[in-house]
Amino acid sequence: MNLRIAPFFLLSTPLLFSIGCGSSDGAALTVGDAIDEFSFAYCEQIRSCFPAEEFDAAFPNGLSECMDLVKEPIPKDRWPKQSACSGEQLDACVHDVNIIECSSLGSAFPSSCDCSQ
Repeated sequence: MNLRIAPFFLLSTPLLFSIGCGSSDGAALTVGDAIDEFSFAYCEQIRSCFPAEEFDAAFPNGLSECMDLVKEPIPKDRWPKQSACSGEQLDACVHDVNIIECSSLGSAFPSSCDCSQ
């Protein structure tokens, strides 16, 4: 992996992947649903912050390889469980990931991605 891109995967996993007992909007959002949406947004943002050649060198299999790396720390047995986040919270998290400035990417996840509150 490219050394300029590697630090973006050293962050602790956002708390949106924690298990909850229900969502406020009544939708059954699973941890797997949340991680899919988050990892797509996060990797798209990483891709937009680097020249295409750098991203492609770091992830020869493309966006899916980046997403797999984001998903890796989350045990697969948690994916079918209900997320602590509601759909509305996940939407806010993904929105905030989409607007992270490149200079801030990798320093911290947006606070909206913490569904433990």
